[in-house]
Amino acid sequence: MNYLSLDHCIVYGFLFVTLVVGLWAGRNIKDIQEYAVANRAFSTGMLVLTLLATTIGGGSVLGLSSGVFSLGIIECMADLALGVRALIMALFIAPRIVRLNNCITMGDVMAKCYGNTSKLITGILTLVSCICSISVQLLALAMMAEPLLGIEAMWIIVLSGAILSIYAAVGGIKSVTFTDAFQFLVLIIVIPLIISLVVRQVGGMS
Repeated sequence: MNYLSLDHCIVYGFLFVTLVVGLWAGRNIKDIQEYAVANRAFSTGMLVLTLLATTIGGGSVLGLSSGVFSLGIIECMADLALGVRALIMALFIAPRIVRLNNCITMGDVMAKCYGNTSKLITGILTLVSCICSISVQLLALAMMAEPLLGIEAMWIIVLSGAILSIYAAVGGIKSVTFTDAFQFLVLIIVIPLIISLVVRQVGGMS
């Protein structure tokens, strides 16, 4: 297996640039307020980019496409419920949390509403939830990348997990937001290229 092929180098380059962007964005963090919420300084455009990068992933690009192919347009219609959920939250829930403006974490919100015991429980459950979510993402990445790149799954998990941990630990929400924006820009370039290649491989639109 040639680990310095063009395909491998593209992946290495993407991971390296992601790490550099994360470390650059997270430099000079001064306090927990800046680490956790970036002093609420992000523009609407940047928040939209990071939201799109978080929403548009392997599940939405590959999973939804295969679901529509297998089950028909009803699969896509069912997925629109996520947008309805977001609208409900924006219209009815978000305006009511203005009084919780000084809270940084969900634990702070729960503490303000229900006391410090609920804050501890929320912190523990959030930690477990995040560990499970990240583990699933890393495992899925390894399962996809191993047959495509020929790299052992354990090394893929260790490398990608280490990169994520480093820039997130150093720069907090700033690093996460800027790397999300970078990944979204890559997505809007790569997805049309993949579609073009796939259409060509199957013999054209007809």
